[in-house]
Amino acid sequence: MSRSWITTYKIIFLSTLTWIGVTLLPQIEGYFLPVVSNAKVTHIEEASPEGWSTVYGDISKLRDCTFVDLEFEYVSPTGLRVYVQHEFAEPSSVRPPGDFGFGPWRVQYTPDQIRSGGADATAVHECHVLWLTRTHMPVEVEE
Repeated sequence: MSRSWITTYKIIFLSTLTWIGVTLLPQIEGYFLPVVSNAKVTHIEEASPEGWSTVYGDISKLRDCTFVDLEFEYVSPTGLRVYVQHEFAEPSSVRPPGDFGFGPWRVQYTPDQIRSGGADATAVHECHVLWLTRTHMPVEVEE
């Protein structure tokens, strides 16, 4: 085998490891070691004619990690996923593990989309230096 083939195999192997580290491991960690859980929307206000709503709720933080972002998606009845814009109207704060209330958060969902179970969220946290941990949270409504 020539040196060029060995180099090619090394590049493929390292690329595969990088893909696993960037794509799969953050989600696997979030599944087996979630940072947050039990997210429940307790109050929804229609905020604008463009479909923006304001939500309040409760959540449990399980691990002491630094918050990075929250990603929202709308999942249509056919399974199509669409990114949803959001704004945090509450001041940012560092929260220790435990239960806490959240909101107001403005999200580009109608109240009906939230109540129908089409709302989906992923919390992104920095728990260590290797990658950002992604915790998937189906949005539950308890008004």
